[in-house]
Parts: sequence; structure tokens; C-alpha cells
Amino acid sequence: MSGSVLDRVRVLVADDRAELRTLLRDMLSEIGFNNVESAADGGDAYCRFLAQPAGLVITDLRMAPVDGLALTHMIRTAPDSPHRAAPILMTSGEAEERWCFRRATQG
Repeated sequence: MSGSVLDRVRVLVADDRAELRTLLRDMLSEIGFNNVESAADGGDAYCRFLAQPAGLVITDLRMAPVDGLALTHMIRTAPDSPHRAAPILMTSGEAEERWCFRRATQG
């Protein structure tokens, strides 16, 4: 799919597990996203987002020291955020639904 619209979309993947960052990069490449950058946590991802805004952010829910919810909050509300409406996909290996809901509603 060389030269497709997907080729022009910058994707930012944030996950604290290197093997999942690699897996996501490979999967995205297979469907035509070839401009993929990765970060090991939400803080690193936000610094990269500031330097070059992404058209799509894929982030893990639970990372340390900055998790996916904090990253989402920074992208959506920080005064210096360059693209507050960027689409964000949240991933999680968390099986306990109550934890996700409780954390999301704590703000």
C-alpha cells in the first residue's frame, strides 16, 4: 500500500513492554501505517507528541511512571498540547474491569 493515506498518518505507540511496542509496530506496518514512533511510557510519549503531533495515539492503560490515562489527559487538556483532538486508542492487559472503571472515574 505504498503511497496510501495511511502512509502519511503518524502513529505514536506508548507501552512499557518493548515486545508489545514491536508487535504493534509490525501490525500497523502490515496494514499500511509506516510512520510509527514508540515510547516506553506516557511521559516519554507526551514529549514526543509535543515535538511532532501524531494523527493516532495507541497507549497502554497501565504504565509507570506516567500511565495511559494521564497521557490522554495531557493530550486533551494541557495548554501546550498541539493536537487535543488526536484519536486515542487505549490498550490493556488488565482483566479486572472494576480497576479500569475506578481509575477512570478518579480523574
